[in-house]
Amino acid sequence: NYTEQPNRSKKVRYNDLKPIARVKLEAGDSPETILQKEAHIFDEAFDLYEKENVALSELGFMLKKIYPPYKPRRYGCKTLGEIYEKLDQYEVIQAEEKGACNIVRKKRSFLE
Repeated sequence: NYTEQPNRSKKVRYNDLKPIARVKLEAGDSPETILQKEAHIFDEAFDLYEKENVALSELGFMLKKIYPPYKPRRYGCKTLGEIYEKLDQYEVIQAEEKGACNIVRKKRSFLE
């Protein structure tokens, strides 16, 4: 007798995530070219949360799960926030309060 497990309401199941395969890169690819080729990795990390605003810390955690070799330097950036700023469809909202985290969300023009 198989009984289906109840839906866990949009919670990400971290143990079920599989690492993403690396994209084939050419010798001499610039960091910007690499970012264009691997942009889907950042989209997937964002989409896994199924919400409008995602904290950068959550995205960093998810990227390490789905793409273990993730390092901002690979894309010519110092931080994850810089990477999402380079991606056209996202905007990074800087936290005003001390101790609050920065938020990433899709730009309105990409939601429609």
